[in-house]
Amino acid sequence: MSSSVLSNAFNMVSVVVCTRNRSASLRRCLGSLMAQLPTASSFEVIIVDNASSDDTADAAREALFRMSNFRYCLESNPGLSHARNRGIAEATGGYVAFIDDDAEAYPDWIGQMVSFIGRATSVVAFGGPYERMVDSAVPAWFPPEYGSSMLSEREGALDTVTQFISGTNMVFRRDVLLALGGFRAELGMSGNKISYGEETRLQIDLKRQGYQVFYVPRMRVKHLLPAEKMKLSWLIKSLYAVGRCSSVTFCQKRTLLSCCAGICYGIVFAVRALGTAPKSPLRRQIYYSVQPLVSELGALHQFLLEGHDRA
Repeated sequence: MSSSVLSNAFNMVSVVVCTRNRSASLRRCLGSLMAQLPTASSFEVIIVDNASSDDTADAAREALFRMSNFRYCLESNPGLSHARNRGIAEATGGYVAFIDDDAEAYPDWIGQMVSFIGRATSVVAFGGPYERMVDSAVPAWFPPEYGSSMLSEREGALDTVTQFISGTNMVFRRDVLLALGGFRAELGMSGNKISYGEETRLQIDLKRQGYQVFYVPRMRVKHLLPAEKMKLSWLIKSLYAVGRCSSVTFCQKRTLLSCCAGICYGIVFAVRALGTAPKSPLRRQIYYSVQPLVSELGALHQFLLEGHDRA
């Protein structure tokens, strides 16, 4: 594969792939990046190994042997935000794109990215949809929308109060990322700890600085939903983690009273939802019904851990 190189490095895209102990998925992800169609600008791929203990380094070396524009670095501080920030520091392009190690880009992913940058030079942040990709049968009860995201079929600015681009398909101007200090290290996955919100908080910070986040529906990736995440127990854990991270993610100052009020609302919502839900598999009904309650329990947990004033 070849791509024409522009003399202005600002036009180059640095694709960051953060990875930890998922060498098989990483190989597929890197394979999709090797198969990108030629673009009007050069790009590089930076593989950030977050202290893996499997053969991730071998998978990276295989890619580096084949592609001169691929690079590898090791980030020993555990946590996805640390790894992403390392990728930002290593990047040489004017734009930094992120794709998860268990995602696969469509062949025109970078081409769509570069095309949008060319016609929207003032935009500092944008992202696109992701489609659910599975390696095992999807249970009949499983929520059909889970694991995919299409915020809009039209290209344009998002309402960043309620809409946020996904961490597995997002692009930022590098100078703006550096000015904001990158991703918050207290948020994001870290080892086996389920944690979210780092990319959402970054987008909120962008909005506070007067920037808009745009959506490019043609810039598509596929994202793996493994069998272990197609269980009700995983969905509940994920909801709990969202609630636990919500105060930092959304800049909310919670109180004991607000947490208790949220839990009361969650109980009422769950009872009503279970009583009026249309006929559907029970586990799906449970998942939809308990979302506010489980999230608020997670928020209360974090409030108590932080030792806020109970008054």
